[in-house]
This record gives sequence, structure tokens and C-alpha cells, in this order.
Amino acid sequence: MIAQKKKLLFVSLFFLAFMVLFLILNIDRFNSWLNLVGYVLRPVIIGLVLAFLCNPIFRAFERKIFFNVRPQKLRRVLSLVVTYLILFLILFTLIMLIVPQLIESILDFLNSYDSYLANALVNVNDLITFINNSLSTSIPLLEYEEINTSIAEFLAGLDLQNFLDSLLSYTNITTALAILGDVLLVLIDIIFGIFISIYLLYSKERRYAQIMRLRRALFDDRTNTRITNICTVADKSFGGFLRGKLLDSTIVGILVYIIISIMQVPYAVLIAVIIGITDIVPIIGPFIGVIPTAVIILLTDPIKVIPFLLCILIVQQIDGNIIAPKILGENTGVSSLCVMIAITVMGSLWGLVGMVVGVPLFATVLDLTSNYLNARLKEKNLPTETDSYYDAQSEEKISPERKKRPQRKRVASGARHKAGLRAGSEVDQARLYLLAQKHGLLDSPTKENLSKFREEYSSLRSMTPRH
Repeated sequence: MIAQKKKLLFVSLFFLAFMVLFLILNIDRFNSWLNLVGYVLRPVIIGLVLAFLCNPIFRAFERKIFFNVRPQKLRRVLSLVVTYLILFLILFTLIMLIVPQLIESILDFLNSYDSYLANALVNVNDLITFINNSLSTSIPLLEYEEINTSIAEFLAGLDLQNFLDSLLSYTNITTALAILGDVLLVLIDIIFGIFISIYLLYSKERRYAQIMRLRRALFDDRTNTRITNICTVADKSFGGFLRGKLLDSTIVGILVYIIISIMQVPYAVLIAVIIGITDIVPIIGPFIGVIPTAVIILLTDPIKVIPFLLCILIVQQIDGNIIAPKILGENTGVSSLCVMIAITVMGSLWGLVGMVVGVPLFATVLDLTSNYLNARLKEKNLPTETDSYYDAQSEEKISPERKKRPQRKRVASGARHKAGLRAGSEVDQARLYLLAQKHGLLDSPTKENLSKFREEYSSLRSMTPRH
């Protein structure tokens, strides 16, 4: 039986490795197939995503605000109506507040282009003069007329008249109509997606029962339990991350808008929107947003570029250390290395969408892998904590430092006395101190922590050979 399980595991791993290699070698065809499936099922995908994101709000209204409303169907209808009214109100408010100011900011920037260019050239020439005086160089200064003439020649070379004539040609008109048709199809799919999401939320218990009926018919109880665990971990890691990241990026955009408005930085709305949208991409998102916004400020008000960069740095520190951990909770438990790998790999495969979904997808895979490893270790009666598997040599390197700290050594001895254990070697003393610190015995020990401490230390003692 054990041999058969090993063969099955080997075959499964070989098949998985083969499929991964096959997808890598045929990634273009696979992406084309995904695009086709996404195009056909676009209304369903939009409906599923909307229902997934709106479900927490809908559930809060149904269970906490309208819980006294009877019958149950009326309570559900009221919760749905209020949920989608809030969603549409938020979208309408954002559109009415942001879009007009965005258009105004862009038009004003384009109309004031000449003055911004002149100011930028003055600042660049001042910098060149400072470099020439400091390093005794002879870098030529930039002339406004030359730059303006170069831009005019570039625009003249584009032949705008021919460009306008080509726009009015039959081929381009057909292309424009095709693009307009695609936009209308997207709008229609969004409308259908909204109705699909409402239907899914209204009848979610029945949809769940149908899925469970299908699962029970196809799989055994053990497989169904694993599927449920996978879905639970995915909802916690993937769904929690996406909802939390959207809220976190919105807060970051609002904070940036408030601060730069106080600083009287030009085009505050435009800059805050760019920063908020790019912040959705983890780690590299803020840097992507800072570059174009800093260029805009450099052209309009160069003196405020440094204060703006300091503002972004402060906001990112507040977000990374206070806001994001509070909103995302345990979903931020992915190391920076894994985040960079996820962004690089998924971004190269699926672009911006891959960058956004890459981190929660990797978090889900890591959580599932960690759960599997913990289950296997428990079957072997081994500790599940990573701290229990540090090399003894690294602990021996720690122990001489512990000997230089008599106060901590006395505390460790007190913790050892409370646990009723004795350690003979320096390695045992270092391990004992680390475990006592980990379980909180050095501060205010409790019975639960003491019990966990004893179990873990006993398992470590049984694994360590005695000299």
C-alpha cells in the first residue's frame, strides 16, 4: 500500500512538472486560449468578481442591520438594493469628482505647456551653470528657441494634414467603428455582469447546494474536505488581499491628495489618482506612480518636487507599517522576495493583471503548501515551527553571546526552573532561552504557553542525541 502511494505521488509530481514545462513552452498559445475563454465568458467573470467583492457588504446588511426584517426574502432584497445603491453611489461620486478635474488638469497642463517648458529650461540651465562652475566644464546651455524650433519641426514632420486625412479614410473609419463596437460590447457585458452578480447573491445558498451536490457525486469525502480547505485558504488569501488592497490604495490616494493640497502642489487630483491606482501593484506600484507625477511637478513647480517625494515616502511608510497591516492582516505574511518573484513572473505572463493577482496567488499557494507540510509533520510527531529546525551549529554561535548577558541568563534560568526542565550543554541553554522567549515565559508566563513550551522542548530533546 505504501509503495503504491509512493508510485502515485511520483506519477503526480512528474505529470505536474510536465504540464508546467508544456505551458511554459506554449505560453503564447495558452494566453490566446485564455483570452478567447475570457472574451466568451466575460459577463460571467464580471458577475462572479462583483458578487465576490460585494458579498461581505451584502452579508453585513443581511445579518446585522436588517436581521429583524421578515420574511427572509424581503430581508435579502433590501440588503441587495442597499448594497448596490452604495456601490453605484461610490462610483458616481468618484466619476463626478475625479473625471472633470482630471480633464481640467490635463487641458490646463497642455495650454500652459510653453510657460512650463520655459521654466523647466531655466532650472536646467541653472543646474548646468552650477556644474560648469564647480567642475570647470563647458556644457552648453539650452536655448528656448532651439528647443521650441525642434518641437515645431517634429510636429511639422508628422504632417498633421495627411494625418487628419488618413483618419477620415474608409479604413480608419471602419477601424473606429469596430473600436466603438468593442466598447459597446464591454458596456453590455458589464450590465449583464451586474445582473448575474445580483442573481448569484440572491440565490447563493442554492448555488452552493448545487455545487456540493456535484462534488459529492464526483468525489469522496476526503477529496471534498481537501477542496473545501483549498477554497477556504484561497478566499482568505486571495479574496482578503484583493479587497484589502483596493481599500488600502483608496486610503493612500486620499492621504496623498490631502497632504499635497495643503502643500499647494499643482494638479493634486490628477497626482492623487495616479498614486492611488498604481499603489494597487505591490512594492513597485508606488515607484511606477511617482515617476510621471514627479515629472508633472517638475515642469509646473520644480521647487515642490523634493517636498512631494518626501510626502510620498512618509505616506508609504505609514501605509506599510500601520494602514496595510491593519487592513490586510495576515495576508501581508508573504516575504518581499516572494512578492518580487510573483510580480516578475506573473507580470511577464499576463501584464498588469498578473502583477495585481500574482501576490495573492502566490500567498494562496504558500499557505496550501504550509498546511500540507504541517499535516505531514504532525503525522510524524514532529514540531511544525520553523524555529525548531535551526542548525545546532548556528545555536552554538548564539550561545557565547548569551554568556555575555548575565541578566538574560538569569531570566533564562528562571524560565527553565518554571518549566521543570534542565539543560546540560550550551546548545540546550541557547535553545531553551529561544523557546522561552518565543512562548512568552520571560514576561508573563501562562499555563497554555507553559504547556506548549514543554511539548516543543520535549520533542526537541527527544530528537537531540545525548553525549
